Amino acid sequence: MLGYKPTPKQAGIVLWGDFDTLRRLHEFIFRIIDGSELIEKKESFVLGLAYDVRKAYEGQRRKRLNVEAYDQEDRCMRYGVEILWPVLLAQVGMLRHAMAFMPTNKLDQSIMFELEFIVESAVHETMPRAADELIEQIQHVGSWPHAHIQELISSRSHYFTLLTPRERLKSLSPIMRTLDPLYENLYEIHPGLFPNAIPPNAFDNLADGDSTFQW
Repeated sequence: MLGYKPTPKQAGIVLWGDFDTLRRLHEFIFRIIDGSELIEKKESFVLGLAYDVRKAYEGQRRKRLNVEAYDQEDRCMRYGVEILWPVLLAQVGMLRHAMAFMPTNKLDQSIMFELEFIVESAVHETMPRAADELIEQIQHVGSWPHAHIQELISSRSHYFTLLTPRERLKSLSPIMRTLDPLYENLYEIHPGLFPNAIPPNAFDNLADGDSTFQW
């Protein structure tokens, strides 16, 4: 069973799960990526979710004993990994949209529903005022060209990590909005069209990312 915990600095969530649940999620992500014609570049940011999940259940990220078990004999190790908000939302959107155009079974759907439930629950807990808009944006991102999102996601993620924890919560929705293929044109025509709109040039020279930020 999957679980989550928001990170202290609001950079994202720690995705938790037992060994079997995370391994099944890892295999599912690979199946969708391999079988989808919409995800052109197979080794893309979407595959990064599978990498993070694998690192988790291999015990290379976070580990904790499940102390909430009914008794001591039922306790098991749970494994976790931090995932950045903009990346996670885009990954979930891409996976769901890809599933609409390929054969899937009930197990695939159940795994995807659980992942979506965890992400949406985390969004509602962490950013309740923007939750509905963010969940809608997850759906939009999935329908936009994979190559376009692949090109932009690194700079958006880097921009996000440079913000303070409070700014991250306020800016996530505006950042996700900039992934729209029409965003730059819309901003030029009417900069005030969206609340808290971010100028497209704010992401210039940010594509390399930064691994030193605080979670």
